[in-house]
Amino acid sequence: MASNANPSFQSNLEILIRKCIPKELIPPNWKCDKFPVKKKQNIFILNIKPLFTQGQQRLGMFKSVKDLKNHILSYFNFSKSMEYLGMSPNFQFDSLPQNGQTSDGKTGIYKIDLNKICPFLLDKEKDWTANLAYIILNECWKKLLDGVSPHEMIVCPHSPDFSRKFISTLENPVSYKDYEDFIWQWKNRWAENKNGMSEFILETIEKLTFVDCRCPRDNPTTLAKAAEYVEFVMDRVAYFAREGAINLPPLNTLDNVPKAIIRKFSLGNYNFVIANEYIKVCESHNINVGKVKKTIRGKPELTTINCTKIEEILKTMTVVTMNMKPLLMFAQTPIPYDGGHCILAADALYELLMDMIVAKRVFYTIGEESWIKINEFFEAMELYFDESEDVYLLDLQHVDGIKTMWEYYCHQLNLHRLNEELETRATRFVIRVLKKKLESLELCFKDIMKYAKLIYLKLATESGSPQSQLHRAVIYCQINCLARKVPKILMFIHNQKSCTRMNIVDCEHCCEHTDKMTAELAKMGTNEEKQEGEGSVSKKKHKNKK
Repeated sequence: MASNANPSFQSNLEILIRKCIPKELIPPNWKCDKFPVKKKQNIFILNIKPLFTQGQQRLGMFKSVKDLKNHILSYFNFSKSMEYLGMSPNFQFDSLPQNGQTSDGKTGIYKIDLNKICPFLLDKEKDWTANLAYIILNECWKKLLDGVSPHEMIVCPHSPDFSRKFISTLENPVSYKDYEDFIWQWKNRWAENKNGMSEFILETIEKLTFVDCRCPRDNPTTLAKAAEYVEFVMDRVAYFAREGAINLPPLNTLDNVPKAIIRKFSLGNYNFVIANEYIKVCESHNINVGKVKKTIRGKPELTTINCTKIEEILKTMTVVTMNMKPLLMFAQTPIPYDGGHCILAADALYELLMDMIVAKRVFYTIGEESWIKINEFFEAMELYFDESEDVYLLDLQHVDGIKTMWEYYCHQLNLHRLNEELETRATRFVIRVLKKKLESLELCFKDIMKYAKLIYLKLATESGSPQSQLHRAVIYCQINCLARKVPKILMFIHNQKSCTRMNIVDCEHCCEHTDKMTAELAKMGTNEEKQEGEGSVSKKKHKNKK
């Protein structure tokens, strides 16, 4: 991530931090206003460190400043993240594209992220020419990626090669008499140009010069250097597109419809595709999906299909497997789709529970009478958290609506502030410390001690400070208690294949499934033994007849 001192960066960084961390956990006196005074200082760390230090008692679930930083950056790493968060476009964050793997080991990325694998080689911090090149290049990317579906994927044949050896003009730039001479010579090159972007590059420069007045005409050599660099990048992207059979007009236009590419999500042992996306890809390649359409009728908008049910059709496609990221502490990384951005429905529930448990600390303060409101809220949310459905996702607009409704219900609970904090002086995480802390908090779950040992055993093998492990253990104990207090929550989490993901221990439904499988296997074994026995008897009878 970039680290130069720029007000736009400060503003964008604060937007990102406040999106990832609940407002209740951010100290009121914290400000995102630190700028580096030394070359090696990083503006991100400079602002995150005081947040972590000042909010240590409430942000103790993070192992360190670095851990907090990694959570924030992991959240931010999704397509069109700056636009989604409403960040200033005047200063860009640098981020890597989300990627997956094909069955033959190649890397697949979202087509809309193609610009992220093309490094900017010029020093844009020092050189005005480089800043101009950066602006022109961004306009080129807007043109190339306009209309690309957010979920559309490409398979990279290799890493794009941007070695300077491919262009000599960067080292030996042509000089021009004046602006008109530059325009004339550049137009003469159009006939020889192979990538089809030269005219657009010139149009962008003229717009910046005459309309926006963002670059002067009296230095044609500077304009030429910027244009030459952008031309160089476009040439390399064109070569990359040709090598990978990627349709990217005007740099590379395919005559034939390429092989279908689809993303497959992997959630533990469960693999799925988004149903509507699968149908769209199939129909664009004349694959009949009439049965699938009937199957998903009446299902949630972003329902999924188990890959085992469409295995044969997937064999005809290039499948890019996207592993679901581990749960982040609060906000989860958005997933792009045709209608915007979404997350797993179970992850949306997790975000909600973290707001209840950590931000609002609801279960520290309420009595039995308040459970009426809690149950009312979850009954109202059954439309979004349907325990009868298999894995599905929720649009982030719906997720925001859920949180707005929760705020309304939360105000009716009359919560009061607590001074009790999760601090420990222990040098290691032990079960005794966890039990003592659970007792002192007086949480409104009578059976919370039932889960203490199981959660302890789950966390004891993980890395982290005693403080962070204690914080997380108290959180996970409350999630387990709430899932039993409101049984539909547990059923929903189970059917969404998220028990392990959400740290549910001893799930009754998982145990029932395991017991059923064990019984079926035992029955199969008995039948096989019986059949073998009958076979032996038949052989003996046949032998006696002889």
